[in-house]
Amino acid sequence: MKQIYKITLAMVAAVSLSSCENLDQDPYDSVITKNAFKSANDARYWRDGFYKTLRDNYSYLEKRTDIQSDLLNATTNFENREGFFQTWTILSDHASISNVWKNRYKLLADINLSIEKFPTIVTTTAAEQAQVNQYLGEAYAIRAYTYLQLVQRFCPQYTEANKDTPDLGLPLVTRYDVKLLPARATLAQTFELIYSDIAQARTLLASRVGGQGSTIFTLDAVRALEARAALSKGDYSGAYDSAKAVIDSGRYPLTSNANTLEAIWRTDDRAESIVQLFTSANEATPDYSHYNYFSQANRKYIPDYIPSQWVVDLYEDTDLRKDVYLKALPTSFKTGNFTTVLVNKYPRGSYGSANSYVHAAKLFRIAEQYLIAAEAAYKNGHSDDAKNYLNQLRHARGVADITATGVDLFEAIKKERIRELAFEGFRLDDLKRWGDPVRRHDPQGGVSYITKDPADQYYQLNKAANDPMLIWPIPLNDTDINKNIKQNPGY
Repeated sequence: MKQIYKITLAMVAAVSLSSCENLDQDPYDSVITKNAFKSANDARYWRDGFYKTLRDNYSYLEKRTDIQSDLLNATTNFENREGFFQTWTILSDHASISNVWKNRYKLLADINLSIEKFPTIVTTTAAEQAQVNQYLGEAYAIRAYTYLQLVQRFCPQYTEANKDTPDLGLPLVTRYDVKLLPARATLAQTFELIYSDIAQARTLLASRVGGQGSTIFTLDAVRALEARAALSKGDYSGAYDSAKAVIDSGRYPLTSNANTLEAIWRTDDRAESIVQLFTSANEATPDYSHYNYFSQANRKYIPDYIPSQWVVDLYEDTDLRKDVYLKALPTSFKTGNFTTVLVNKYPRGSYGSANSYVHAAKLFRIAEQYLIAAEAAYKNGHSDDAKNYLNQLRHARGVADITATGVDLFEAIKKERIRELAFEGFRLDDLKRWGDPVRRHDPQGGVSYITKDPADQYYQLNKAANDPMLIWPIPLNDTDINKNIKQNPGY
């Protein structure tokens, strides 16, 4: 933890040094901020930095969780890229784990400083004060979003039985202090902070309702975040109410047009988007070329990972998503040339270069809210409401209504989450929330072009719902520096 804050301290100090401050005026572990929070424009500078950090780090967590899940198989091309996750050989000293943790805690340190300092900014007009309040609301929302990501990946599933058990939650930091060495809170305390931040953001962003394709957190985005957090916690009434509020606003209609659905992913069309971060050819998110890298040399795709056949088979012929989210393309593997169905949610060439894999980070889409409403309604014992929201989504995607009841209805909801949200980073956390095992099966092409040895680490992997590696380890560097942090079991 301490190293993380030193990294952020260096960034904050750089802001002050640009204002001709003398570093010798303050001790090394004291942040020089007296000229960093003078005006509404200063607040905007910090706020814009939060979004840049979100954009720069987007997909590092999302693609790794999907690679670890049951959706994808490593091909003969993959050369062990992200292999720790595919083979479930994760260690606490892996940089891929520590970077996810470190970058989010660095962001939290900057947000904590801003939450402390934004209210001290002296404004001269009501418009300036409204600006600062808006940026403060966004800071609270992004802090809640960041802590939710961390608790989903580094902590066990919240239950009534374990919610107050010590050391199962996150180290909670809400003020800037490089000397802090916090222990892990309980899961209840972790979610209390997330809920508290959401409440603050909801109040401060009350006048920033939102609209399709927003590049910043709005009131609708906060409600969408609340729905996601509540579902993760098992607060099904809260999840249903928040998701329903976003849906009922009418500001994010589902599309039933194939061209529009394709444009959402190919050119970042704003349709159905509650928040997607600003992106350009020069301000890129981390790419997804693992799924559909194109070789200019042989004019074929050479992916590291391909979807399993059972995932491809989930889509009916009438489903608009079948040819948008997936696509059969000419591929080249070490075992020969084939036509293979690849992940197509992140097609190349959207921004400039024909071999560019830049895409806007889609933090919240309305389709997820329909799925949250359906699952939460089912868990609340309201099957008719569950089918209503599930079938509204299915109808928009061109497939027939579900008539199932009981456990069959829940299985239908689970499968619809795969069809709609596949390759967006939800699957591993869904399996964790449901208490389901991670079982890979039915790879494309049999074993013709996938890595197959040892089988139990690749295409025949079968992990119980309580396997320790379903939860990622606290990075070794942090447990070494901060002896108050208890490591997750199994590492």
